[in-house]
Amino acid sequence: MGHTIRVLLVEDNPGDAELAREYIEETGHRVDIVTIDDGQLAIDFFKDVGKNMVKCPDLVLVDLNLPRRSGHEVTEAARHCCGKLKVFIYSGSRSPEDLKLAEGNGVDGYLVKPMVWAEIEATIKELGAILRSLEEAMGTA
Repeated sequence: MGHTIRVLLVEDNPGDAELAREYIEETGHRVDIVTIDDGQLAIDFFKDVGKNMVKCPDLVLVDLNLPRRSGHEVTEAARHCCGKLKVFIYSGSRSPEDLKLAEGNGVDGYLVKPMVWAEIEATIKELGAILRSLEEAMGTA
């Protein structure tokens, strides 16, 4: 594993953010995780990427229910800013409407926040596969 994968985690619940960090770190991949806890701040982050003030992350995990702006709006901003960016919804919502809207925004996947150990293991495995595919795309596998 050569490159460090830059991950932007957009999550307003501190407990959920900490668990997501642990799940990502549990994969064993080299990651640099930045957490933003507000939808508008995440959109502002992508504006800064567009101005070359900060680097575009390799992966975005975004909750849907955020203060000030929704995860769907954050996803739109991410897609508008960074074409090759991998964007995954990371939400507790299993709503068909949310799934449909996320697909319409061109997300790469939809991860439901795990509630039981079997779901946690599956989430860690899926995150590992996502990170592995990013490494391969970077030519570092």
